[in-house]
This record gives sequence, C-alpha cells and structure tokens, in this order.
Amino acid sequence: MNLLRKLSLMKENVKDWKEMVESVMIDFNYDGVVFEPQEVDVPPKNGMVKGEYEIPDDAATIRVKITDLLSESLELDVR
Repeated sequence: MNLLRKLSLMKENVKDWKEMVESVMIDFNYDGVVFEPQEVDVPPKNGMVKGEYEIPDDAATIRVKITDLLSESLELDVR
C-alpha cells in the first residue's frame, strides 16, 4: 500500500502528512537511469521533513523519492 493510500485511510489520526514520512530525496536532473539526489531531507528522530523544497532554475526532469515510516517508498517524476 503506498503512502498516499495510507494517508487517506489514516486521515483522522494524521494531522500532517509529514508525520508519516521518514525521508524525501529529490534529483533535480534525473537522467532516467541513475537517481542522484541533490536534496536529501532526513529529519532527526521525532522530527518531520520540511515538505517544501525550492526548485533550481536549471532543473530538468525532477525525480522525487518519498520513504514512509514503514520503509515503503514512492518514486515519481514531477517535471
């Protein structure tokens, strides 16, 4: 079950989606093969990810990898 589905099932118990996220990694120039994140957001224990990230002007294909607290990951291209 992916993170978005978990959040919809647990919406009454989760006030902020960031509570469920262990890490966010972003590759602003994903080449379609090798994921090389330039932004890595891994908060300290009991902390939350920022959830908002500035996109560099020279960004091309942006690949985002979100890992939840159960170590399940969602990867997608957003641009």
